Amino acid sequence: MRFGRVNHNQDSEESVAACIHVDDKGDSIMTPDWWKFEGSLSHTFAFAPSELVDKSLKFLRHENGVDVYLNKLTGKEVYSSRTGEK
Repeated sequence: MRFGRVNHNQDSEESVAACIHVDDKGDSIMTPDWWKFEGSLSHTFAFAPSELVDKSLKFLRHENGVDVYLNKLTGKEVYSSRTGEK
């Protein structure tokens, strides 16, 4: 297996993360019938390097074990939790 990004359909430039068998020569992916790219994690995912968190994210609150921030670039709330938190 290898990890990579593939176009979610042949007519789109939008990609999704996928695990691909190393011997697989095709580029098609299988998804459940109900799955849609719009609103999926692949569509909405954002990564903020730790050195930019103070510049692009504003802490709003801690709620149910999750830190809630405002992304100053998008105006949307983002959520962060820690593994092993007690």
